[in-house]
Amino acid sequence: MAVFFATQAVVSGLSNPTSLQFGADGRLYVAQQDGLILIYDITQPAPGQWAAVQVETLSLIKDIPNHDDDGSLNTTLAARQVTGTLVTGTAANPVIYVTSSDPRISTSVDLGLDT
Repeated sequence: MAVFFATQAVVSGLSNPTSLQFGADGRLYVAQQDGLILIYDITQPAPGQWAAVQVETLSLIKDIPNHDDDGSLNTTLAARQVTGTLVTGTAANPVIYVTSSDPRISTSVDLGLDT
């Protein structure tokens, strides 16, 4: 039997997504590089069709203060870099684990960033 796949954009408007996972609550958790976590309700309005509605934005990670290598607070940065997430817990009480670091990316020269 032949298998056919079709493509469909279900979520749009993301800014550098780094991780996504469905939680036990059936919602889709999408982390962006800047530290925001977007949570979507996913529905299937018709067979083979999917729709996503953003229901919540978590900014707790994005709001973590950044520091330089010497430990001093760097208030000029307004984001974090999220590299991974794990959504666990239950449908009634989802738990999100997030790995994050300083958002500055250095290429061959350390700019005082604290990663």
